[in-house]
Amino acid sequence: MFFCKKCENEARDGANCSLCRDQFDFPCSGISEAGWRKRGERQRSWKYFTCKSLAAVSPRTGSLKNFG
Repeated sequence: MFFCKKCENEARDGANCSLCRDQFDFPCSGISEAGWRKRGERQRSWKYFTCKSLAAVSPRTGSLKNFG
């Protein structure tokens, strides 16, 4: 169990962002549970949409901030 970083609801399962390391329930993550399962090993490289857009705009500084 964990608390979704976006909605703060308790969830049993969800997606983990590889950039900010936060956990998101499936409704907030933007990916379906089936889509997440199909990713297999690629789950490790999944990025929350906010983090993905920030990473595309600015270079990595070596420190990750919480963009929740």
